Amino acid sequence: MKIAEKPLKTDIKTKTSSIYSENVKSKALICAHGDGHGLICAVISKKFLEEEGFIVEILCGFKTGDVKNFWEKTIDNIKDEYSKVVIVDIPLHKDSSLSFSKLKKLSERVKEVWYIDHHPKNDVEPPIENFYIVDNPGRCYYGFNKKDKCLDDKVKLLIRLGQITDRDPRVIPSKEEQVVADGISFSLFSEKYSMDEIISKLENINSDENWNFFKKLGQEFYEKYCSLDRVKRAGTVAIVDVSNVEFKLVWNILHRVIDTFKIDYAIGIREFEHFTQINIVRNPQRNLPSLKQIVPHIPYNVLIVGDGAISYRIRGKTREEISKEVEQLIERLNQISNVLGDD
Repeated sequence: MKIAEKPLKTDIKTKTSSIYSENVKSKALICAHGDGHGLICAVISKKFLEEEGFIVEILCGFKTGDVKNFWEKTIDNIKDEYSKVVIVDIPLHKDSSLSFSKLKKLSERVKEVWYIDHHPKNDVEPPIENFYIVDNPGRCYYGFNKKDKCLDDKVKLLIRLGQITDRDPRVIPSKEEQVVADGISFSLFSEKYSMDEIISKLENINSDENWNFFKKLGQEFYEKYCSLDRVKRAGTVAIVDVSNVEFKLVWNILHRVIDTFKIDYAIGIREFEHFTQINIVRNPQRNLPSLKQIVPHIPYNVLIVGDGAISYRIRGKTREEISKEVEQLIERLNQISNVLGDD
């Protein structure tokens, strides 16, 4: 593993920026994770690819944000017309051998394939030549290893905003920066703007007009999802109604609620017909134990398990039983906060 320092109609679920050229050999495709950080990684990568003479297309949205779907379906549908395919910020499938197999097959069809991610995996042998696991989300873009390149102010600002959208603890954002970062994440799911418009504004994020564009979207995001009528507090825990919310936005909502209410934990509850989904995040600025230690016994369908975030589903229980389980979870989280006290 290398460790390193014709216009398109936009579909709301998968936004794709497309710029077509008769010179097929000069086309490059960027597949980026379908969240704010992935989008920023794609925009930075686009800059460096264009400097190499490529016409660039970006795929970022539902088909890339759903990691399982990307590795099992989307990657197989990448056309052979590209000279270079760059995959950024998309974690490996939980069965990493599947990702490796798909990357190898893609490299047999496409002249040059790059995989760049920052989500750590142990004992990974590179399946292709240009396979990199970088050491932080601020370096997760094509061109990160070009030491002869000087980063301009716009790229530096995008890198910082990318780290903020990804909640990198090395970066402490100002209140305004956090609002703008939320706006970037929210832009992917806005019906008002195409991907081409969003990318154009991100490429010139340092102008007042574009900065305020994302700031306004960030304020809209807060008013729509994080207002008091959607949030209930129980001690140091917030319970948030995230029904009918795009999955990739749930994490942004929970973190924004933590920032706003200065609490230790936020729980998002989504009720579906046959199951209830529970998402939990902890305050990254507090010295709180790993969530894996707090909820190690989850006997349900686990989607994500990490030190700072957990997502799982409860099936086969009544609403009363689920409510009781959530109450016990809240009580457990409050007990931990009370034991720790103020830092």
